Amino acid sequence: MRIAVVGATGLVGQRLIRYLLREPAFAGAEILPFASERSAGGELTVEGQPFTVLSTAELSAHAPYEVAFTAVGDQLSRTLVPELREMSRVVIDKSRTFRLDPEVPLVVAGVNDHALREHRGLVANPNCSTIELCHLLGPLRELSPTRVLVATYQSVSGAGQQALVRFHRELDQIAHARDLDEKVLSPEMLAANLIPQIGHLEEEGYASEEEKLSEESKKILSLPHLRVEATAVRVPVFVGHAMAVTVEFARPADPAEVERLLRASPHIRYFPQAGDALPSPLTAATHDQVEVGRLRPSRVFAGGVSLFACADNLGIGAALNGVRIARALVREGQAVGGESDG
Repeated sequence: MRIAVVGATGLVGQRLIRYLLREPAFAGAEILPFASERSAGGELTVEGQPFTVLSTAELSAHAPYEVAFTAVGDQLSRTLVPELREMSRVVIDKSRTFRLDPEVPLVVAGVNDHALREHRGLVANPNCSTIELCHLLGPLRELSPTRVLVATYQSVSGAGQQALVRFHRELDQIAHARDLDEKVLSPEMLAANLIPQIGHLEEEGYASEEEKLSEESKKILSLPHLRVEATAVRVPVFVGHAMAVTVEFARPADPAEVERLLRASPHIRYFPQAGDALPSPLTAATHDQVEVGRLRPSRVFAGGVSLFACADNLGIGAALNGVRIARALVREGQAVGGESDG
């Protein structure tokens, strides 16, 4: 089996390779890392295994691929994904480009795997915060969620490798500044700051990250009438996205019933209200489950609940979800002979 990872030198790309190396379904697979011409020829070591980075211009030279992962920006994805579909059994794309295309399954592994049966050589990997939210709402679908209020607290790693470099630099500047004056501080700083807008502004002043949460969740959960009110905030945390969520249901739900459904999900690590431990980005970044706690009855929605959640945005919120999608396809035989436009 030959697997392409496009965008391999980025944060998500390196995580993809790590999970692929750990996944028994891909034992013995040939993993080929691709990146820009600037990175081509460089060495990449993951899990102690060295890789030579290839240029995306060489994709056709190494084809065909059983599975191809793309972890690149929207604009590059528009160009590369159609080409890769001609070379691959299935492409799993992390960009926003194809997520809302009605012909492309948008999948959170463990939540709507059935959608994979409709793939035609392309599966979209959702936004990192959307994946976390859908792992929460998926087990609660039998209660028929109707409205969701969510505020996300998203780590710097969600903005990419260069943002992390900048974050480190800003922390160092603050640590060594005797006086925090205008030369050091700015509203755009990541360190010691909160930025209440992620992405560009779209309709009615909502940011693109907030629109993703709303529109992608409806598609994944097959709840077209679900209303999601989101506010996305960048916070000075290295890895791990958090969110405060309030949910209304079609009928009043008891918090104990919600707790039972959440505990039943293998993708959730539940923290009892009476316990000492609480969900946090720091601990969530050490494992592959969504941490959920602070469950309590809502004071806004009668019969609703509020809770707090955290997850590793690079793992379960990106790379791991993609690998789980690929694993599901392989187990069903769809990644090695399923319908493809290629």
